[in-house]
Amino acid sequence: MTETTVKSAGKRLALLSLCLALLSIILIGNLYYRCMQLRKAAQLEFDYLDVHYTKQIQEYQQTIAKLQQTNNNLTNQLTQLSTNKTNIYQINQLISLANQTLVVYNDVASATRLLNYAKELLNGNNDALFIQLKLALSSDLEHLNQLPIIDSIFLNGQLNAIATQVTLLNVANSGVISQKTQVMPNQSNWHKFLDNIKNDLFELVTISKSGTNATVIPLPAQDIIIRQNIQLDLLNARIALLEHDEVNWKFSLENAKNTIALAFRNNFMTPKIEDELNQLLNLDIGIDRANIDDTLKALNKLNELN
Repeated sequence: MTETTVKSAGKRLALLSLCLALLSIILIGNLYYRCMQLRKAAQLEFDYLDVHYTKQIQEYQQTIAKLQQTNNNLTNQLTQLSTNKTNIYQINQLISLANQTLVVYNDVASATRLLNYAKELLNGNNDALFIQLKLALSSDLEHLNQLPIIDSIFLNGQLNAIATQVTLLNVANSGVISQKTQVMPNQSNWHKFLDNIKNDLFELVTISKSGTNATVIPLPAQDIIIRQNIQLDLLNARIALLEHDEVNWKFSLENAKNTIALAFRNNFMTPKIEDELNQLLNLDIGIDRANIDDTLKALNKLNELN
């Protein structure tokens, strides 16, 4: 192999090496460029996703906040509804009991207390649904407070005390005890029944004066009949008190007083009993039947809405 051939081979080898080096540089440069492009594209994608997801997260957070607020509002509404339901139930019970107290017993004082309890419950609730009921309840309470208060329990106690005192009286008279109770046309069947019994009993008793200075003592059976007659009058007065029937109240007490005056005129306890009966006769028990119609109407409307 000649020197020229060796040089030529060396040149070709060097040229090949140079070409390979240039090709490697080009490939590496191209690969680097592609990597940079991919990196840039990835960075852009990442930036986009970061902005997009950040925005979505903010929207989700706002949505969660709105849902939380809605949930709180619904919870408050449910609590309010539950409270309203409880209040309405309690108010229904109180007003119904107050109405029953007025209708059955005409007990204005007890009914007023029950309605005041209902009013306290209403005052603690600012719901517009209760406005009409509040107005009606206030109006009815004002009307009830203007009515005279009759303590039926106390008056019944007085009648019981008088009945007990009658059992302690001694019959000793010089007069005639024979009276017939007139049946009033407007009396109830119960009152007529009592008066008929009294008339039948009185027809069995006659105590008359036999001498100027004589004192007639009736037989024990007649004594019992007289006392029973007075007890019937006092019982009739109790019934009239429950019904606030002033006519029968005075009528029964007058009968009892007249019978006591005739049968027990010489007894030291008689004036005291007569004074007590006169005090009862002076009472005005004939008040009009109280009612809470406006409150009941407003309550019915409220129940319909709920």
